[in-house]
Amino acid sequence: MLKIRKIEAWNLSIAVNLFGGSRNEGVNIDVSWDGRWAEKSSIISSNIMRWLQVLANVKKLTFTSWYPFQIMLHDFSNLISVRPEPPSLVRLESLKVVKHFSVDVSDEEVNTVVEYLLRGSPMAKVHITRRA
Repeated sequence: MLKIRKIEAWNLSIAVNLFGGSRNEGVNIDVSWDGRWAEKSSIISSNIMRWLQVLANVKKLTFTSWYPFQIMLHDFSNLISVRPEPPSLVRLESLKVVKHFSVDVSDEEVNTVVEYLLRGSPMAKVHITRRA
């Protein structure tokens, strides 16, 4: 499993760990940055979308952090922003999202991002879990 553990806001570096060999059967994206994410949200969102395009053949995709969704929602609500093409996750079988209790976001907002990510993808199981 490929695990993208951290993105730092200002230099957008990532730490990547490979688990289970060279095949990308699953990817775990865990993003964190400092509190000024809105200033860089379009850049970070663009990078997240590029990663998802590169990872088009993964079978399992897990977001253990709510931040990527929060950034995408911010971009969607910005009328000036141009929404990028959704990723084409052609082999996706499972999408997991961890929604933290401390994050104030509606189910409708969660569904907006999930539907966006699943466009152009086969039917995938979606698991949304809540964590403190």
